[in-house]
Amino acid sequence: MVNFKGMTATIKPLLAGSVLLGMSVLSQSAFADTTATVGGFAYTSPLTTTISSTSPSVTEFVYAGGFAGTTSSSAFIAYCVDIAQYLAPWGSSQTYTDGNLTSAFGSTKATDLSVLGDKYYALVSDATTSAAFQIATWEIMFEGSGAYNLGSGSFAATGGTANSAALTLAQSWLTGLSDSGVAYTGSYNIQYITSASYQDLVIFTAAVPEPETYGMVLLGLGLVGFMARRRKSA
Repeated sequence: MVNFKGMTATIKPLLAGSVLLGMSVLSQSAFADTTATVGGFAYTSPLTTTISSTSPSVTEFVYAGGFAGTTSSSAFIAYCVDIAQYLAPWGSSQTYTDGNLTSAFGSTKATDLSVLGDKYYALVSDATTSAAFQIATWEIMFEGSGAYNLGSGSFAATGGTANSAALTLAQSWLTGLSDSGVAYTGSYNIQYITSASYQDLVIFTAAVPEPETYGMVLLGLGLVGFMARRRKSA
């Protein structure tokens, strides 16, 4: 369990990761052996819920939401995927090492987390949506029954201040993972960083298209312009 300074409740956060999907890329170098500091929650008034897991065996009343942090060169928002360890104390600098999400959790979970990010991470904007994203992440990474249902299975989340809006939203996002009718809202790299002493973290960052992608876009625009000119001259 994790005890945060100035807070009366206990909390365990979680982590996330990704594989190549669409334009998403699993980065393995941006945070390699770097010093990072988690300063607090990314959104004020974080929500709470009770999580239970059979593997690892955990039942805790926790805060759910992203964490704001910094490295020597940039700021980030992280989600956690390590309910068996403590989060590093607020404001303490810690060394993290790149991890491989697929090796740690398997290709199916890595893929599903990537889809979660590409479909819904752009919608995270406050404590409720941040809690929903964290809860959905926990369900993906720790559910072993094969079905993502927050109310049952080897991982569950119930009650707390996230009981209504956040839990309902998290479940709808989980259902939307396999729904081809749900549009992708972004494309994200997912960085998985690990610590032997503290909870592992995952950071979603907007993917930057490769130079050849820009070339294809420009070529496509050029062809459209050429066809338009031909039609106009005809």
